[in-house]
Amino acid sequence: MATIRLIKQGFLKLDDEIVNKNVNKLLENPNNKAGAAELLMPALSGSCGLVSFYDTHSKILKVAVTGDSRALLGSLNEENNWTVTALSIDQTGSNPTEVAKLLSEHPNEPNVVRNGRVLGSLEPTRAFGDAS
Repeated sequence: MATIRLIKQGFLKLDDEIVNKNVNKLLENPNNKAGAAELLMPALSGSCGLVSFYDTHSKILKVAVTGDSRALLGSLNEENNWTVTALSIDQTGSNPTEVAKLLSEHPNEPNVVRNGRVLGSLEPTRAFGDAS
């Protein structure tokens, strides 16, 4: 269970660094117009991510995802055929579970998801950055 907690903390810390810490740097030095774009671009554009960790001792595979990256596991069965299993669920505006989560977190914003996109623009419902 410690691995899951550490991966989650790593994801949250990265997002905090990209968004909050960069914005705070800019607010602390508003005259730094040359560095503003460099500081704000990661906070405004964002990125999806996927991490997998296989514990050789316990033989447990853990997968963490944010956004529309998809983890797939390919396996060779007894008939020598490959099968593919999805290990993650896309976090997009097309996923009813994600839409319900966003609507519950933003009860006064009924249009938080429009046309399968967050704020009518972004398809991933979670990401590093994408502060808007």
